[in-house]
Amino acid sequence: MIIAGGNLYADDGIAAVIKEFKSGKLSLEVDDIGQTAAEDLTGASIDNNGVLVSTTEDGGSPVAIGFRAKKANGKYRYFWLYKVKFGIPATNLQTKGDSISFQTPTIEGTVMRRNLVDAKGNHPWKSEVSEDDATVLPATITGWFTEVYEPEFTVAP
Repeated sequence: MIIAGGNLYADDGIAAVIKEFKSGKLSLEVDDIGQTAAEDLTGASIDNNGVLVSTTEDGGSPVAIGFRAKKANGKYRYFWLYKVKFGIPATNLQTKGDSISFQTPTIEGTVMRRNLVDAKGNHPWKSEVSEDDATVLPATITGWFTEVYEPEFTVAP
């Protein structure tokens, strides 16, 4: 994760400190990325014979990525990364030797802030919630993967 920051000095001291998210990296290791996912994430094309063709001009559109991670207590923390642009998957191939060695493709994406502002006028890059948080509504967790989560704020008039 890349954080940009700076200090404003005034009257012989720090008057303000600014820290903001710039970008991050997301690496996914999957057993098989699949042609359709590769096409969607990287901008490659499937030709008339069903072959995935990657070109130097490829560049998939940014996508939102939702996932969950198991916590030590057995509950889950849920995430949405709002804008991720993926590159070409890395392929590792190995000939058969004396032992079994698994090789999985890795695809790396750059996490960015999105240009859509929220009700507070900010640019979200991530949302996260733990299912065992007492303040989270059950419907938030059960609907987490039905669509990209959008922040909800009550803005004072």
